Amino acid sequence: MFTSLKERALEAAARAFINRQIQKIGVLTRLDIDCRTRAISGELDLRGEPSPIRITVGAYDLSESGGTSYVALREVSASREWITALLNQYLVGQKLQIPKVLRIALRP
Repeated sequence: MFTSLKERALEAAARAFINRQIQKIGVLTRLDIDCRTRAISGELDLRGEPSPIRITVGAYDLSESGGTSYVALREVSASREWITALLNQYLVGQKLQIPKVLRIALRP
């Protein structure tokens, strides 16, 4: 039960963080995080797209350097082939800065 509550709180915090980052292109409407398996899934409503985009992250890595926290996404796919290609070319493997509280919460 604690894990479920922890993950729901993490999802709400992460969704708010991501929505601030993507506010000009859309909104993340659903986010599911499984800290144990390090998997993430969600839905985005992107401007100009007629229906929500499903995103799946099969794995992620956490790191810290100089007091700054990072996440690197792996095994990313989307319900639109062009978005999968875009994410894999420009996002997968990149160290993305995240708030320290998210790094702590993302640990299994």
